[in-house]
Amino acid sequence: MLSETHNCNRTNGFFSILLLSLLLLSCNDMGTNESEPTPFPWPNAALNDIFGISPNNIFIAGDQGVILYYNGNEWDLHETPTSQNIHGVWALEPHRVYAVGNEGTILLYNGNVWEEMQSPVTDDIHDIWGTAGDNIFATTAVGDILLFDGSSWSAVDKPDTGQLNALWGLSENEVYATGSDGIILKYDGSSWRTVWDGPSPMYGIWGESNENIFAVGADGQIVHFDGEEWSPMISVTPNTLYDVWGVYNNVIYAVGFNGTLLISDGVDWEQYPIELLENFYGIWGTGDFGFIVVGTNGRVFHNTSFGL
Repeated sequence: MLSETHNCNRTNGFFSILLLSLLLLSCNDMGTNESEPTPFPWPNAALNDIFGISPNNIFIAGDQGVILYYNGNEWDLHETPTSQNIHGVWALEPHRVYAVGNEGTILLYNGNVWEEMQSPVTDDIHDIWGTAGDNIFATTAVGDILLFDGSSWSAVDKPDTGQLNALWGLSENEVYATGSDGIILKYDGSSWRTVWDGPSPMYGIWGESNENIFAVGADGQIVHFDGEEWSPMISVTPNTLYDVWGVYNNVIYAVGFNGTLLISDGVDWEQYPIELLENFYGIWGTGDFGFIVVGTNGRVFHNTSFGL
């Protein structure tokens, strides 16, 4: 729990819970975790990842096979062929969406139904990202990187690593993966190599360009790539950070353990005072739409403006 106090009206203006409509949280909801979570039209399961094609096409992946879809007006719980925890979701287009999860689960949505794809592994798969239907990557708990070439999935050559976590990239020749042994890998279109080797597990990664990339991890670690080298940034929290995302190069957010929400102008970081004992696992948004944060207890938080 954060030690800072906050004004209820300020917090209510900052976050809203998305149910079938937007419901403002009360001061008691924000200040304690003793009450039961607000009932949702979907299972009370952790929500692990979010990906949006646009504000009218947003997908959220969660535990127990949960996948939520937002069409711009309301949320819908999709029927999926698995009860496995789903850790990552990525969309090429509204009718071609991929999701990955425990025990090698790989799902494909064709706009009507979710179907299981043949997986080359039985290990947990943590994230998925790609540039085209024949160039999609996925990371696993045992350090494998999988590639879908348009017809089948297979493991690719890469440096020996432990568990790999997030995936993100700018193009088919610039893809990044983070690892629990403190590394960041980069794919240049032909091979993977290590570009950062730090002291703490790394999780989320996002960039505005190939000269402005941020990655976050355990112990509040934040590292930045300026086009020449990776270097640590001064963090304002010791909490684990699970994801990072921005809409402009001077408005970047990081989310993590126990309601941690950081905001940066690209140089300095500040912690937003939220008294919410709930882990935040994923964040996504756009300049006009605002951003959405997902985490434990099946709750979805939406902020409609940027900045503090």
